[in-house]
Amino acid sequence: MEINKIIDLNKQKENIMQDILTKFDELDEIYQLKTLKTILQSLKTSMHMLSEISRTTVELQKINFVELLPTNVSVRIFGYLDHKSLCRATQLSKQWSTLCNDDSIWYRMCIQHIDKQCTKCGLCLPLLNRKRKRAELNAENVLKFNTSSNGKYLMPWKKVFSERQQIESNWRAKRFFQKTLSGHNLPITCMKLDNNTNTLISGSEDTTIRIWDLNHWSLVKVLTGHTDTVTCLQFDVSKLVSGSLDSTLRIWSLDKMECVKIFNHANKITSLHFLEKILVSGSEDCSISVANLQTGRCFKLSGHTAAVSTVQIIENSRLISASKDQTLKIWCLESQQVLLNIDATKSVTNFYYTDSKLLTTSKFERILKIFDISTGHQKNAIEFEGKIFDFCIDKLRILLLMEGSISVYRVGNYERVWDIDDNGSNCCLLSDDKVVCGVKDVVIYDFGVFSS
Repeated sequence: MEINKIIDLNKQKENIMQDILTKFDELDEIYQLKTLKTILQSLKTSMHMLSEISRTTVELQKINFVELLPTNVSVRIFGYLDHKSLCRATQLSKQWSTLCNDDSIWYRMCIQHIDKQCTKCGLCLPLLNRKRKRAELNAENVLKFNTSSNGKYLMPWKKVFSERQQIESNWRAKRFFQKTLSGHNLPITCMKLDNNTNTLISGSEDTTIRIWDLNHWSLVKVLTGHTDTVTCLQFDVSKLVSGSLDSTLRIWSLDKMECVKIFNHANKITSLHFLEKILVSGSEDCSISVANLQTGRCFKLSGHTAAVSTVQIIENSRLISASKDQTLKIWCLESQQVLLNIDATKSVTNFYYTDSKLLTTSKFERILKIFDISTGHQKNAIEFEGKIFDFCIDKLRILLLMEGSISVYRVGNYERVWDIDDNGSNCCLLSDDKVVCGVKDVVIYDFGVFSS
């Protein structure tokens, strides 16, 4: 009997509540607000009920905008997040994950960070050999990735970003895979690396040139013909040009793997550089030879008073040369005249040209000098802890080959990141994901994704 009374009483309360809600719905919004305020004020002494109401209203205010907005608007909103926030947002639900992984968002993320410093977060990711293009994938990954108009499978832009972020993380944490390639009988004197094909070519005091495949860590070919130390080399898709102390420049076909042309110098060749059809070489006789590989026209530039150590062709048909006479010269190749003389105060053994700035070093010195090539004035001089034997630079870091160590510094603030012990390397190379050093063997430090 008591149970029935309780049930009837609960039903009456339910009916009263339903009548209140029905009448509340009939009110205008203004009176609904007044009613709610009145009820809340009557509960001000009941903290428990007020806390429960507060928790309820907080939950009601949480709106999943993805369910309310058009897909393209939601994607646009997610596009304002940074890469870390995007990755966290994918964990909320499958719907959010699909939108946050949209290819257009990660394409913009790649454009914002790859090969440039992001103005918002400061992150700068390496370009790598694929540049901003997506790589083709193997058939087993077909279901995971998009298909292009020509039927080839393409890597999503998120994967492109992630791969480069992992490599940059490896650089900062000094995570690498080390590999040694043996073959030369005497010390290596020069090296060049092609990131697109992962091909490395090295020249040595043993007079040979060796071509290495870094995809398989194997020797492809040994080129012979020089009769003295190979001092310099450069190559592109079809040809290799090498210079030697035997006073010859040799042009090799990389298809036939044989020498196709020889240029004779009056003295030992110390450096070379080619750009498109123009080949420039420096010699110990203080002269610079310029050859047009298409027309066969040749001429000499004279002005240095000691051996020419380094040459580089830059934009607008200009040439930069460094010499042991402690000067740098900017030449116009069309007029064959010196445009600018720069007093380096020391014998320059190596330089890098980037963004209208010229970074130079002298062997066994501790200082890296920076010149403005428009004025010739020295802009800065950075002193390091050890003697510099060789150096390389890209947009992110400076690699210094020093006595007993290989050191990496940040570009901009020149803060040292880390060191690697070194056993007397003669030359070094720096790429987006590798450090290459030459002693008698080729030593490679690979910071690629697989090495993490």
